[in-house]
Amino acid sequence: MQFKLKPATAVFVGISLLFYLLSLWPDYSDIIRIGGGIIPARFYGSDADFGAIATVVPVWLTPFTYSFIHAGLLDIIISMLIFILLGSMTEKILGWQGMVTLVGAGALAGAVCVIILTPGSMQSIIGSSNTNAAVIAAYFMLHPIANTAPWGNLSAQQTKYLQLVLLWTILSLATGFPTDFESLVQRVVAPVASFCSGMFLALPLLRWKYRNA
Repeated sequence: MQFKLKPATAVFVGISLLFYLLSLWPDYSDIIRIGGGIIPARFYGSDADFGAIATVVPVWLTPFTYSFIHAGLLDIIISMLIFILLGSMTEKILGWQGMVTLVGAGALAGAVCVIILTPGSMQSIIGSSNTNAAVIAAYFMLHPIANTAPWGNLSAQQTKYLQLVLLWTILSLATGFPTDFESLVQRVVAPVASFCSGMFLALPLLRWKYRNA
């Protein structure tokens, strides 16, 4: 099967690469990595309490811009490989509108978690782990590997949801190495919330795409 990079996926990857290249320039590094990231405390105070760099991007926009910004070369390579491969295959099924909705929902779900659960945090949170989690979840929902045997009184579909969430939670704990509550929220809770958003949106987005078929 011939692989083809889909438009929404290509745009996301292109913006991410542009931000990464700009962040290598000393004059733009702090502006992008601090100003474009989520600083939870900004949502509970005035921008006058923060420096000019931290407030260069409107606070309401940061729950989306943070997912385009990466901490380093290895981070962006891994993230973009995941997004290019699974994102293109997911977009092929959902279409570009469904893909944009999926990515936006994944970014927002993770952002809401850190904003609500760590309101006093001054750390700028960046990275596409949350959007990747949503895309991975949608991919698994749209490409079932095998029939799921029900657990107890749960239906096969409910069991599948539960198994996927448990698997992603364990994987997030194993790779995130949380050391305190703040890192637990950022590295485990937020990605799991984004994963759940992708999991529950995949089939409705598919039905919406073919609503007139």
